[in-house]
Amino acid sequence: INELSKMIQDASTSINKITGYDSIQSLKSGIKSLEIKLYQDRITLDKETHKLKKLTKSQNHSQSVINDLLSRKSTWSPNDLKVFTDSYNENQQNIQDLNEQHIKTSKLENLVKTMEQDLHNLILKRYHEEQIWSDKIRKLSTYGTLLLLVINLLSFFILHLLFEPRKRRRLVEAFEKETKEYIEEVKNQQVEQMVRLENLINGKMEMLFHDRNNEILEKEKEKKKTFKYV
Repeated sequence: INELSKMIQDASTSINKITGYDSIQSLKSGIKSLEIKLYQDRITLDKETHKLKKLTKSQNHSQSVINDLLSRKSTWSPNDLKVFTDSYNENQQNIQDLNEQHIKTSKLENLVKTMEQDLHNLILKRYHEEQIWSDKIRKLSTYGTLLLLVINLLSFFILHLLFEPRKRRRLVEAFEKETKEYIEEVKNQQVEQMVRLENLINGKMEMLFHDRNNEILEKEKEKKKTFKYV
């Protein structure tokens, strides 16, 4: 069973190489791998986009606090100064984190777009290769049909040009043989009938001759008797 399975697999591989289907299988494998990678990167992009929105919201909040404090700077209390300092430092950190997140998210977006385009191109290439393969199979099928037709025609002509004359010759020879045997049998029967007829005629003739001789003898005896009495 294992050897049969290996033979089938080897035959399938050879057919795929001849028809070019192995390149289509390679494209299918590449498309599947790229789809998995694209799916994973999209999930990562969603997470990073959510993080970017969160950082943007935090930065907007810290900036709002700063703006509010600056609007009433003349009335600051010592606590307001501390809040301003903390908010300013937080805002600067948010701005830095936000810029870094923008860069990271932008790179991921470009990567996803590139992968989407690559996937689109691979799918188009696969469809193109499948169309070429389909046309090739159709041509091979046509050639195969024509080849079978030619083989059938050749077989027909070979059968009628080579085997049919031999067959007819054998039939004629068999007919001649049967005819000769029949004629010979009829001749033998006729000879046997002639022999029987001849034997029958000879028997009849012998009987006639025998009866005639007996009749002649009887007459001679009667004559002798007559002469004797006289």
